[in-house]
Amino acid sequence: MAGALIKLKETHLPNDSAMKALTQQQLDCYLQRIGMVAPETTDQAYLQQLFTAHLYHVPFENLDIALDNGISLSLPDLYHKIVENRRGGFCYELNYMFYQLLTGLGYDAKMLAANVWSKDSYGPDFDHLLLQVSLCDQDFIVDVGFGDSFRTLVPLSGSSVDDGFNRYQLRQQHGFYVLRQTKVKGECFKQYKFTLTPYPISAFNDMCVYQQTSPESHFSTSSVCTIANATGRQTLSNGQLIITKNGQKTRRDISDERDYRQVMLELFGMQLPSHIHPSRFHKLLFVPSTDS
Repeated sequence: MAGALIKLKETHLPNDSAMKALTQQQLDCYLQRIGMVAPETTDQAYLQQLFTAHLYHVPFENLDIALDNGISLSLPDLYHKIVENRRGGFCYELNYMFYQLLTGLGYDAKMLAANVWSKDSYGPDFDHLLLQVSLCDQDFIVDVGFGDSFRTLVPLSGSSVDDGFNRYQLRQQHGFYVLRQTKVKGECFKQYKFTLTPYPISAFNDMCVYQQTSPESHFSTSSVCTIANATGRQTLSNGQLIITKNGQKTRRDISDERDYRQVMLELFGMQLPSHIHPSRFHKLLFVPSTDS
């Protein structure tokens, strides 16, 4: 791709000889990673518990882009990163892994493609990956890879749901489902639109590369790590730590590597590589590097 910002390692995608599903042992380790145990029944209540646990244990983050590590969408690589190395990821990584967990447990899940609303227009096709889960005669969307978004199952029927922080509703417009968020003060925002056409993970490969390399992608021009909790969320955006608790935000700047590593470990459960080149660390903070 012309104008690429980073040198990507080879992106691996599933093929006929590649690993297509998690083993039972891997499913058990994945459940342990998010503080869950195998279900007695794969019902709506357990699905909601899985959804919440994933949001509370696995960060939404794009640090590999700033660290110049190409993102692989192969299942073995993602399992190693998210389960074994206890990292997070962005939408293609997190929702693909959650899809593997859900289908491995027996849920009827599909991967859908969305166009994200930003400023005054929708983004390109395959801009985002989300999941549809069918339970008996009900269908829901689930999304563990969108940063600050819904925490409860959102029905395709159009019923409005409250996740304790905001209200969410799907509306059908011009052949698309549109996810709308209504905040406590009444402000209403579109988040993304999608159809119910299912796709394999390989369909998202080009956009995964685009998100890492294009100067038009906010993932290539800023770093973020964020994780939800029962009272709000914790976010490290470039060099600023933002703690949101019961609707109130506190902020503090982080400028040195020791503080950054400590925050990553204590608040996000992530241990960064033992050595990060100064130029890479400056990219994590997105401040000018003094390294020549």
